[in-house]
Amino acid sequence: MLLKPTAWGAKTEGSLVKLTFGNVEITVEYNTALEMGAHLRLRGREAKRNAGDHTGMAIRAIGHLTDANEDEKRWQTLRDPTSAYK
Repeated sequence: MLLKPTAWGAKTEGSLVKLTFGNVEITVEYNTALEMGAHLRLRGREAKRNAGDHTGMAIRAIGHLTDANEDEKRWQTLRDPTSAYK
């Protein structure tokens, strides 16, 4: 049985990791989150192989999106107080 697509996410709160799956939230310690991540990666590779996908393509990076313009303005102002980014 396939599940419906569900919104999910993870964020940190100090040394804890808050996982969200739909409207369910769980909070775990960082070491538990690392163990869960390793286990999911292993089972994901296994499922990919079982599905017949033998390509080497994989997610190799993850980003944390922020307001890039505000970040650039802040850094530019620190580098050059006369900056036009003010």
